[in-house]
Amino acid sequence: MQARGALSGTFPPSTSSRRAPRTFLEDMKMGLSTSGTVSERHAAARQDASKVTAGQLAARMRRAGMPVTAAELRRWAPEWHHSGWIPGPARGGSRMGRTYFFPIDTDIEKLYANVLAERARKAANPPPPAAPAGDVVVHYEEIVRSTRKAALYRVGGREVWIGDFQCRAHDWQRQTITIPARVAQEKGLAPENTEREETATPPADDDRDVLVDYEDILHCTRGGALYLIDGRQVWIHNNDCRDWDDDSRVLTLPKRVARAKGLLAAEVGSA
Repeated sequence: MQARGALSGTFPPSTSSRRAPRTFLEDMKMGLSTSGTVSERHAAARQDASKVTAGQLAARMRRAGMPVTAAELRRWAPEWHHSGWIPGPARGGSRMGRTYFFPIDTDIEKLYANVLAERARKAANPPPPAAPAGDVVVHYEEIVRSTRKAALYRVGGREVWIGDFQCRAHDWQRQTITIPARVAQEKGLAPENTEREETATPPADDDRDVLVDYEDILHCTRGGALYLIDGRQVWIHNNDCRDWDDDSRVLTLPKRVARAKGLLAAEVGSA
């Protein structure tokens, strides 16, 4: 006995006019020219005598005494087509190139006027300066408020929020924090409240682990702890602490962190 809903026998061919779905490989081939590197529309535009590429038009304009580049003309191109894959780091890997086309009878005088206007606009609105590299040490008067993820510092009479993830180091005794120079610029911290951290080339063993003795843990949060080391209060982030032995009261820190916090005198050995 056949189960309900089971299929048996053969079926006549479909008379529907709908086309069967194409495979992924067929879809890929449909958009490529016979060379297999550019799209069919790109190949057709290349063969069209009424069109020129942006590079060809730029060369013609330079011969006419108008110094332009193809990149400057792309903005006013009425059409573009895929021109194959370009290897590179863009978007994490290769990217699809584009070729821009213009009508052969394009008014180059008007196009050149547009290019000059765009150059003037860019000159009047220069891009923001590149973010400075390195770290700076910021001096603060007090911590107004703190949360699990950030703290509100009073710096130069101003109150500035700085996230825990932006703070590279914190010296409670000296009331300083070390943050990237880029963050200091974004927060508008005045130069008189900051000082450039030493950027000398670190020694070869800068990332070597060192052991540091501590006397007590004064305060502890999810992000780090305030240790008493040689009579000093030193804040150490959990990210900087590679190991912690509460029985022996010894911390394992990278040498660069111990040096930045002035703890090399408290070093008891190498890990």
